[in-house]
Amino acid sequence: SKEGARRLAILMTVMETCRLRGHDMTELIQNVLATPADKMLPLIQSVLNTSEPPPMAEAA
Repeated sequence: SKEGARRLAILMTVMETCRLRGHDMTELIQNVLATPADKMLPLIQSVLNTSEPPPMAEAA
């Protein structure tokens, strides 16, 4: 479905961002999967805005 594809695309973006920042994403993914697609972007924005990238990401 279009909804499913959109959710998957957003989830992949979140996972990649978290991986680059060195975050544990288990809880985040559970939150994302439990959220309707139209509510996912605000959730993700808030997560990304509140997470500090690890120092090694800045050095790279």
